[in-house]
Amino acid sequence: MNETQEIHNVQVEETSVTSSLSRLHREHEVADNGTEFPGEKFKLVVPWFHKLYLVLFSIILAGLSVTVPTFFDFASPLQMQGLYMGQAFLNGQVPYADLFASGGILYYAALALATFLGSSMWLIFLEFVFYFISGIYFFKLVYFLTNRVETAAAFTPVFYLLNFGLGLGGLYAIQWANAFVLMGLWLLLTYFMGFRKDEWFIAYGFVAAVAIFIDVRTLVFWVLAFLVLSLHNIAKKRWKRGFYQNLCILWGLIIVIFTVGYFALNLQLIKPYIEQTIVYGLTHFTVDNQNLTYGLGAQLVLLLGSGLAYGIIFFFGHLGDDKELQSFKWLLLLTSLVYAVMAVLSQTFQTYPLLILLPFGLILTALATNHGYDKKLRKSEKVFEEPISRDIWGFFIKRHIFLPFLVVIAGVGLATYRYVTHLGLDSERSVIAQYIEENSSTSDKIYVWDTSTALYLETGRLSATQFVLPVEGTSSTTNQQLLEDQLLQNSATFIVVNKSLSLPATVQANLDSHYEEIVSESVSHFKIYHLN
Repeated sequence: MNETQEIHNVQVEETSVTSSLSRLHREHEVADNGTEFPGEKFKLVVPWFHKLYLVLFSIILAGLSVTVPTFFDFASPLQMQGLYMGQAFLNGQVPYADLFASGGILYYAALALATFLGSSMWLIFLEFVFYFISGIYFFKLVYFLTNRVETAAAFTPVFYLLNFGLGLGGLYAIQWANAFVLMGLWLLLTYFMGFRKDEWFIAYGFVAAVAIFIDVRTLVFWVLAFLVLSLHNIAKKRWKRGFYQNLCILWGLIIVIFTVGYFALNLQLIKPYIEQTIVYGLTHFTVDNQNLTYGLGAQLVLLLGSGLAYGIIFFFGHLGDDKELQSFKWLLLLTSLVYAVMAVLSQTFQTYPLLILLPFGLILTALATNHGYDKKLRKSEKVFEEPISRDIWGFFIKRHIFLPFLVVIAGVGLATYRYVTHLGLDSERSVIAQYIEENSSTSDKIYVWDTSTALYLETGRLSATQFVLPVEGTSSTTNQQLLEDQLLQNSATFIVVNKSLSLPATVQANLDSHYEEIVSESVSHFKIYHLN
């Protein structure tokens, strides 16, 4: 194997690169205990051809991420809630204060900005940027860790494929936050290898804060990263550097926290923000109220079928390949395990809970596959057999029996089936929306006991309760009771109930006492109630 060809895209400023990445690592070990940091001149450049297809994949994924949710039955309740939040923000309802919200404040601010500009289509550009950044850093991480550009080129399309299959329709906050998570991973990796000055941790703190304010669940990764980084510095006896790094991280965090905190403080959002995103978001993993056993089984099947579990299972096989990378690999494993547990406890058949695990699990899978490929290659050369194919993409897919493709096909197929079978529901929602518009004013509030926010979006009416949909944010008994209490206040001019969803007895009794049911021959899947 030609080592020079293997690293033809690794460039060191002012240095002629003629050695492999592993040799480059050894040359810069002086940075661990010395004061010089020649690694600051290190750059890993993604080849232009790979950048080209990353741009193409990002454009396709960004377009689908914004256009698919417009077909309402292709969208999950969480996606529908996100679309409503942008509209509600501009009409006086503030997330966390007036509406229960589990996403980050920067996420909702972006949705509101798109609504202000007149169309959610403006989000396509933003999504493209996030997907492209994610692809670039995922490619660089896999390339650096495996020292093989073929592995990075093989797994980056898988990264995009699973982003599409697991997050069909996009607009999930975690997909935006993953761009900053991958940047943070790259900064950590290059520091562990001696290629970063401590001042770079200002940028690390900055991207950490941005990620947290997009999706607070990334806080789990940043806390684990802090622990691993601290243990790494202690093991290397870098006490002073560790302290200085923490100051740099704090400074980077402050830049974002003070900026966002200024607006949050003026809107009196700090307390509800902490309660809803951190306390609730990191203690209640349930997405749907499906049977725990069935939901657990579904997520385990997805975890195994997508290939994300492969790297976890075969982690120890490649752990000893490079001692300098062990701290980083342990960080990937610990984060993957925590996020895998959160996903399998989500009690849902939806695929998007695995998105938070995607970058960590897939990098581990790339490492495990690359290790297995190397062993197979060495074995074939040792026994003088014909060398195995250098197509590591085919090697990975064959080992997984094409399951990642089947996961994507199954996800799209289920979404398509749901869309086709729910065409009648969409038709009735349009009829109901027209009736509500004609028989209410824009200041009237409504409530939709449904899995879709379509009626809010079509009528332009706001939610009468803090919980836009009864299936989002109501995993806790406290929130379920709060939703019932708010409905009992009779602030909704219209309440529309999807007959397929169970309604609490107290709410039904209140509807019978204070609301009049509107009977329509063209509506059979819903009940429409008007306040007396």
